[in-house]
Amino acid sequence: NGDSPSVLALSLEEQDTSYEHLATRDAAFHYQLITKIVPHPKYLDHKWAVEKHYRNFLKTGKTRDLGNFCLGVLALESDRFDIARTHLAKVQDDELPYLNFVKGKLALADRRKKDAEMCFKRELTINGGFTRGAYLKLVTLYDEAEDYDELRSLLNHEQSATYFPEYLARITLLNTGDFPQYLLWMFRSISNRTTLPGFIAAVLIAVVWLFYLFQLH
Repeated sequence: NGDSPSVLALSLEEQDTSYEHLATRDAAFHYQLITKIVPHPKYLDHKWAVEKHYRNFLKTGKTRDLGNFCLGVLALESDRFDIARTHLAKVQDDELPYLNFVKGKLALADRRKKDAEMCFKRELTINGGFTRGAYLKLVTLYDEAEDYDELRSLLNHEQSATYFPEYLARITLLNTGDFPQYLLWMFRSISNRTTLPGFIAAVLIAVVWLFYLFQLH
């Protein structure tokens, strides 16, 4: 359709800008929608439409928290940090999924890394929270700080098998002296790169070499 590959297409659900539809969606839906539409001028009309409804969310108690959250994300993604801070501070439900992740992103934009770390850790404890995003942010923070003790604690998290980089896991385990786990990650790295045909070919080559050596003997 001629779109740049960096422009993420909106799903049919995301294209619906009616108040009734948006008011029934959760914070995760709105976060993903906002981060799609804000960077691209193509979606400017869509952004204006949803922003109008987000402001209407503020008029009733049932949707007020969601409205402040959405307006906070809109402001953050548009680099309007003061406005983002104001709206996010008005969200009363501290266990709203994605809220602490967004607060963490705002803290990073303000160069408050300790506050960001606390927010991302909090997001990991929220039921339905943005676990993947918070986990990856923490990995990046600790990697930049070379904080191997905190990285080692992240390796105990269920997300580690999917999102913890293998090279960083090996470095972390060496620096924390956990050699059994280091060997386990080494084996995992090798097995992840080994295909069945490749394994069979390697075995056959080894057998041929052994046969050749025996013949020489």
